[in-house]
Amino acid sequence: INFGNRAANFVLGGFPQTLDTEIRQNIYRVGLNYRIGGNGAYAPMAPANWAGLYLGANFGSAAGRNESSLAVLGTNEQFTLAPEGKIGGVQAGYNWQAANWVFGLEADIQGSTQKDNRTCVVNCQGAGGTFANYEAKLPWFGTVRGRLGYSVGPTLLYATGGYAYGSIKTNIDSAFLNGPVTSRFSETKGGWTVGAGIETPATLFSFFGPNWTSKSEYLYVDLGSTSGIIADPGGPAISTTNVTQHIFRSGLNYHFNSPVVAKY
Repeated sequence: INFGNRAANFVLGGFPQTLDTEIRQNIYRVGLNYRIGGNGAYAPMAPANWAGLYLGANFGSAAGRNESSLAVLGTNEQFTLAPEGKIGGVQAGYNWQAANWVFGLEADIQGSTQKDNRTCVVNCQGAGGTFANYEAKLPWFGTVRGRLGYSVGPTLLYATGGYAYGSIKTNIDSAFLNGPVTSRFSETKGGWTVGAGIETPATLFSFFGPNWTSKSEYLYVDLGSTSGIIADPGGPAISTTNVTQHIFRSGLNYHFNSPVVAKY
């Protein structure tokens, strides 16, 4: 959802400032529907066979909400970096099954176009020039997770969580007192992830055989905090960012074991 921009003017340290905010939301929701006039008869189905090895690929989008700060000359500017973009990658996993319960392990690696190059802080339109113009990127990341699910007929509902890791890149162009400086920070960080999803046989237009499934899932990823020092001629500044992501993706899996169809 995009609500457009909102601008506000104020004075900080005797200098006029303009705060410009892009107001957007990413919403992921799960719900129930009641079918008026539908057939109320329900016939329970035997659980599908999910056990064994599978490989697949996925595509989706990711939105970062990175609470950040810039400490300089006794002040501490607080703001949020929001790198957004498309993601795509591959996954592999193995499932075990006991009746309707399915538990397993899955690992994935993702390429990402996430970037925020619209954030500027401290006197961005003042006579002293742009002090800190940010470009935040997360070019790749991956996860290693456990999965716990319950098979309702041919559909698997699951929760997932585990280890996450990724590359964090931050470029800051600053101009303060004695001239422009470009600072570049790059770090590979580890953290954690948690989420949920749904997986079901891929029957779209009969293009896929019984060994194929489609899945959609949401993941929350926290890669912890990263920081860097801007060695500006006017005095050092410390930039700190807490890196978090909201990931929405769908994909296909190929199961090497028995076909994922209801077993009786």
